[in-house]
Amino acid sequence: MYLPDANVVSGLREPKPHAAIVSWLNSVENGILHLATVTRGEIQASVELTRDQDPEKATEIESLLDLVMDVTTY
Repeated sequence: MYLPDANVVSGLREPKPHAAIVSWLNSVENGILHLATVTRGEIQASVELTRDQDPEKATEIESLLDLVMDVTTY
């Protein structure tokens, strides 16, 4: 079981995400990645803080969170 931290998830938003992280995520079997409720909350808090200043960026972060939620167990 793996429990990635918010910085790992956030790092996927970079224009060029760290190759080792992307490679590792692609190699992990389905069902063993989990997302802590606290991590989800941290990312959602970032979305809400960003929403007033940059709605487009907030939507992008939220889309990433949705994608991560689709492939992880929480």
